[in-house]
Amino acid sequence: CENFLGALGRIPKVIESHEKEKEKVAANKEIYTAIANGTWKKEDELRSLKGQSAELDRRIALTITDNKEDKEEERDISNNENSTTMKSSTTQTQEKEEDNHYQSIRPKWRL
Repeated sequence: CENFLGALGRIPKVIESHEKEKEKVAANKEIYTAIANGTWKKEDELRSLKGQSAELDRRIALTITDNKEDKEEERDISNNENSTTMKSSTTQTQEKEEDNHYQSIRPKWRL
């Protein structure tokens, strides 16, 4: 209850401070509108920098996609080489197994 009464007692002071701030803003209103409507000193430089930034973003994106494509191609090539190597080693292993099989089937007197 005391907090509520204290808050009610502060209301007139808050209203006065807000009215003073409002008067200051009203007095400087013309200055604020002139600043807002005027051209900024570095506006042209900012536009130029934004354009350069957009161009760099595009270049980076293209480089990243090119690198990804190159890596995928390298992976595909290495996978093909690995599969070819694996096929040849598998083929060699199968041939050895077939030789061993045929040797076991041959009669012993034909060695």
